[in-house]
Amino acid sequence: MWSRNEVIRFLRMRSRTALSQGRRPGPEASVMKLAYARYVKQLGNLAIEIQGPYGALEYPDAYADGVLQQKFINAVQASIGGGTDEIQRNIVGERVLGLPREPR
Repeated sequence: MWSRNEVIRFLRMRSRTALSQGRRPGPEASVMKLAYARYVKQLGNLAIEIQGPYGALEYPDAYADGVLQQKFINAVQASIGGGTDEIQRNIVGERVLGLPREPR
């Protein structure tokens, strides 16, 4: 999880550097979005898994008042907000890899 977090951090730095130089972020923005959505889902799954049976509890019975359970549930939003993962994959395929456009 640490390695995935580092990849996302470096992609974010590349995007910010482009913006600070007056350029639009390139393919790293779409790749970062995909990586982040996957990271959040895996992190949520890991947090619930580590808690064992307590992972099924909700506030107020859950550890940390159920913050981890809430993050697990909200992880789905990361793959929808800003374009679904499928749309982001199409963008990467067409604009970054130069694959033929999908039929419209």
